[in-house]
Amino acid sequence: MERPTPSTPTRFYDRFAMLFLLVAFTIALLLLVDLASVATGWSEVLSILVTLLTGLMLLVAISASGARRRVALAGRVVVALTVGVAILSALGGAPKGTIGFLWVLLIVAAPLLVLRRLLEHTEVTSETLFGVVSVYLLLAVAGTYVFLLIQVWSNSDFFGTDEPTTAFMYFSLVTIATLGYGDIAPATEVPRAAAVTLAVMGQMYLVVVVARFVSLYSGRGSDGMHRSASRHDATPDEGD
Repeated sequence: MERPTPSTPTRFYDRFAMLFLLVAFTIALLLLVDLASVATGWSEVLSILVTLLTGLMLLVAISASGARRRVALAGRVVVALTVGVAILSALGGAPKGTIGFLWVLLIVAAPLLVLRRLLEHTEVTSETLFGVVSVYLLLAVAGTYVFLLIQVWSNSDFFGTDEPTTAFMYFSLVTIATLGYGDIAPATEVPRAAAVTLAVMGQMYLVVVVARFVSLYSGRGSDGMHRSASRHDATPDEGD
């Protein structure tokens, strides 16, 4: 049975089309903007824009998933703190490239919250399909920030060479899609384990979760055709 709408429904509850657009824009910016750039001017503005857009994406994901009030409040606090740090970084009041553990934790939790809500859908709608695609892309975004966090914590280059942060989003998408271009690759054990984990999660998601929703969608189509055929058979011919 599908979970009922929360007693205080949010504006974006089950609005997965909006989430999909935000995720797509976020990925595009992460592919184009180097968050750790030391350049001034537009680079700093774009860095703040990426953080703001990512924060908005996370808030919409939490809202669309119908998460509990405490989870939603915690998400707002983490987003506000991270945006504040990003602004201070642009003004020279905080080190550039700083990635908070709570920020990454929230990004990792976002696809799980959305997936939890999607699995409660008993009928596949267009919003459901947008949600299914959004989770897949959110996993790639989560992989990007996890890779960056590993680099910060290990104090060594994830790829063995100094690469812009845009390479992490690119590598995350290539990994989750199992394309395996080989132009960049993790250099040590922990980065390799993280990359393999993302690749396995991506394939399991396609095989298990997406297959489930395709089955539900196909079943809905078959039921509709069956009902249509039944009505046609029950209608007497005009010549009788």
